[in-house]
Amino acid sequence: MTPTHDNQPAVYIGIGNTDGKLSQFEWSELCEELSAVIEVFVYQYRAGGARLIGAWYSMPATQYLSAVYGVLLPHNNPIAENDLREKLTSLAAGYQQNAIAWARAPRTEFLCPPEPRPASAATAA
Repeated sequence: MTPTHDNQPAVYIGIGNTDGKLSQFEWSELCEELSAVIEVFVYQYRAGGARLIGAWYSMPATQYLSAVYGVLLPHNNPIAENDLREKLTSLAAGYQQNAIAWARAPRTEFLCPPEPRPASAATAA
């Protein structure tokens, strides 16, 4: 059986500058502001289970700048989710972005290796 994270939804929020609209300085500001929006969201809704899973950035030498933030959403709180979506939409508009990606995973599965067999069973096989 594969364990789950209590069926708590996660969202993966992606930004990019593949079209080169933003200068390096503007890109760094967008990353900082997005981090701040997510940090405030997680703090506000921590009691409901909101957590930052992680943040991932494109390789430094790639021509495509991108970043993805993973966030566990609070349990059964569509108001909190809509609040975050509105803040992200506003952030996109402030940086002339066509969109910010929002990939919602309603259930996270953890793929675990099988339990180790007892030493006596391993030697008998």
